[in-house]
Amino acid sequence: MTNLKESSILPIEDRSFVSKGKCLSELKNLPSNLFALFPTVKKHFNAEIRNTPPEARGRDLEATLFNSKMVQSIQSYFPYDCRYVKYGRFILQKYGYIFLLGVTIKECHII
Repeated sequence: MTNLKESSILPIEDRSFVSKGKCLSELKNLPSNLFALFPTVKKHFNAEIRNTPPEARGRDLEATLFNSKMVQSIQSYFPYDCRYVKYGRFILQKYGYIFLLGVTIKECHII
């Protein structure tokens, strides 16, 4: 597990409502950084999935493995801003915003 700086993670009770415009202006650099991780995630996923033949894969192996590779990449890029919370959910907390991260294989269409 990644060591976290106490000051980088805001307590959950500090949440407030913001407008869409304010949120987009404050996070203008964040989406490009997150989407830039996708080729790395895909490369790690494809390297790992090749080790298991299709007939030996469990029902949800691809989705679970892709999620794990996504978390691995996000943790390497944002080492002090992410953590697991209640029910094993993975969040990224940046600039006071909380992002719940989870991807299914159907959403990404890995080739």
